[in-house]
Amino acid sequence: MFGQDMTRIEELIAKASGQFASKATITTSTGIVAYDLEPLLKQVYPVLAPFRNEALPRKVSKIGGVALNAKRLLGVDPATGSFGVPEGGRGARISIQEQDFSAAYRTLGQEADLTFEAEDAAEGFDDARAVRTTSLFNSNLMEEERLVLFGNGGNVMVAGASAQTALGIPSAPTLTNNGGATGTVAAATYYAWVVALTYEGLRFASVANGVPLQITRTNMDSQTQTSNGGSSNISAASNAVTLAAVGSLAMSVTAVPGAFGYAWFVGTAKAAAYLAGVTPVNTFTLTAPPAGTQLASAIVADNSIDSYVFDGLITQIQQPNSGSYVNSLNGANLTSNGAAGINEIDAALINMYNTYKLDPQEMWLDSGSMTSANKKVLAGGGAPLYRFNLDAKTGAVDMVGGGTVGSYINPVTKRLVKMRVHPWFPQGTILINTRELPYTTPNVPVPYRLQARIADWREYEWPLVTRTRAHGQYLTAAMVVYAPFAFGLLQNVGQN
Repeated sequence: MFGQDMTRIEELIAKASGQFASKATITTSTGIVAYDLEPLLKQVYPVLAPFRNEALPRKVSKIGGVALNAKRLLGVDPATGSFGVPEGGRGARISIQEQDFSAAYRTLGQEADLTFEAEDAAEGFDDARAVRTTSLFNSNLMEEERLVLFGNGGNVMVAGASAQTALGIPSAPTLTNNGGATGTVAAATYYAWVVALTYEGLRFASVANGVPLQITRTNMDSQTQTSNGGSSNISAASNAVTLAAVGSLAMSVTAVPGAFGYAWFVGTAKAAAYLAGVTPVNTFTLTAPPAGTQLASAIVADNSIDSYVFDGLITQIQQPNSGSYVNSLNGANLTSNGAAGINEIDAALINMYNTYKLDPQEMWLDSGSMTSANKKVLAGGGAPLYRFNLDAKTGAVDMVGGGTVGSYINPVTKRLVKMRVHPWFPQGTILINTRELPYTTPNVPVPYRLQARIADWREYEWPLVTRTRAHGQYLTAAMVVYAPFAFGLLQNVGQN
């Protein structure tokens, strides 16, 4: 009897609890809850401009004009014959090498805007106008970083002639059967064509979207602007290669001065040749049928020079008459010298000293080249790179492996050359940079600098014509290289 009563009591309690729960007036699902939003936007994207921030001297001219003009004294030629003179006589006349150069100013900038409603709606959370201004400056900062290194505007004149030539027409590529390596390219007779790319061309080219030819946009003032996309004209056809069975194809081309990438078209004829690959080096291996939709026949002109921008530092030193040490490895890897050094870097440093008595302070590398350099240096040292950490309390042992190279010893001058990874360098690029010439050079305080015309970056809050606050940031400047011989450049470096 007692057990039955307890069971009955439990059933009544459970039923009452269910009724109370199902009839609650307010629950969290009703929506009467606080919104726990932390104030201030959390910026999680990187703003990376290490060369601009750490290695780029800047000067404001405050003179005006459309270009910076200067005269370079390149050298002094001694008189021919003996340095000695006869008794009571006079010596012969020396001569000097003078060169005029100029760098036309270009105006750079972008804009951002903000509606009144967006500004009001952000009140109490963040300053929307400040977010707009900071976001715009961050974008301009990173675009300037790329431009001061890789800009391709053709604005530099040396001895009355343009120092920067268009990429033009690359030489015909060399096509080979890839030795029966794994691939799914159908059996047929193939040809290849190549297009050289500037830094911007490489940046925006892809197999899916094709090679950028010309880019048209509408600016904030409703003006239409058309600029070249950064591609050369297309090369002549390669030699023919016949695949007797499915396989793969390898191709290469002579490096083009001013190029940072290459677009490869493959087909049985030009009218049927599609974009097969885009590479930062002057070699490519095709293991599957071309996946692009852009035809080789679509490339009919050179679109490499963007006349709205200036030539960057690397673009200027790439030119054949710059005097700098420039070497294309054509896809070959860095090699160890067997003594914790790298043959290709040693060759550059030795040449720079022997030719101009240079003693560079740093080198900038892409991430793949830095990794490859680490392997070559550490493997060449011969010692195992392990570290054992012993916990003093427990006696536990933790082993740490790996290593990295922070500096490289110049084999001639013994200077420690700092090695830096650059976040925006194309694969296979190493710049050996001279920030200060190692000898007295009157009136040349630095080998290079960014020269602004009247002011550095300036902000403009445009008058209100709609209920939107429009804001622009602009810089009129040129990249000036007083000593174009003072650098070393390795390109098309393999990544192993």
